[in-house]
Amino acid sequence: MNINYNPPEFGLSILHGMDEEGLSYEFNEFRVWSDNKTNRVFWAADSGCSCPTPFEDYWFKSADDNNLEEVTQHNFNSFETAVNNFPVTMEVRQDCLKTVRDFLKKKKQNSTKMNILKGSRVYTIGQLQHESFTYANEWRNYLREKFNPLGIQVLSPIEKVFKNFPLESKDMQDKMKNALKMGDYDFVHKEMTAIRNRDLAMCDLSTFLIAVIDPNKVTWGCTDEIITSKRSRKPVFLVIPELGYAGIPLWLASYFKPNWVYKSLDEVIDVIYRIDAGKEEVNNKYWKILEN
Repeated sequence: MNINYNPPEFGLSILHGMDEEGLSYEFNEFRVWSDNKTNRVFWAADSGCSCPTPFEDYWFKSADDNNLEEVTQHNFNSFETAVNNFPVTMEVRQDCLKTVRDFLKKKKQNSTKMNILKGSRVYTIGQLQHESFTYANEWRNYLREKFNPLGIQVLSPIEKVFKNFPLESKDMQDKMKNALKMGDYDFVHKEMTAIRNRDLAMCDLSTFLIAVIDPNKVTWGCTDEIITSKRSRKPVFLVIPELGYAGIPLWLASYFKPNWVYKSLDEVIDVIYRIDAGKEEVNNKYWKILEN
């Protein structure tokens, strides 16, 4: 993939582009991108014969890991010099400078909106009865890695959150399955009541929730948490890996509009970053964000 032709694949948006005209079997191009997660601005210029692809030597993994030039309020003069030296009309150069200058100005004005989700909590819903505890930990730790820099606390049903409630573990699940075989139904009822109360309390405490489900493997706890949270008008991001809305159970389709269902955790993470940066409006019907 190429950052010039597939910027969304790199989490980028093109702010402006300039191409030298009148060239034959060669190219001379200038591009400016913004990072969708951070709103930081980057640029690069590339030229050559018709053999290479423009910008094929440039890469972008993140705002802190790339080989592009960054544009800021502090180094704008050097960017302006590069733009003014590019061989296009004055009108095109001025349009480029105005576009980037306005973007940086708007970014500064919106800086007060940055990190609006700091101090929020997200509860992570999964199908523990069917997924391995290793996998359950992996995707929750991945979220924690992404959300910790934003100050978002990740709540997990397989970690100790409350002092006075038991920890759900594989050993606990095995004990309950064995108790069912042995006919000790009172034990199963008591333990699962405590676990359900604990998990629904975490739903109550959360600002938003992320659920990862396999529609071919039904677990009632997952369904209970999703529907309870939806009825409480909390934002619930539903992830159905690789399928998205195409795989949604029909009953849940009544609870979720298509824009609330995703094919991967990364898609949800991108949305959360945009909300946190003030780049995406939140619906007050669902979002209740406490002051930091």
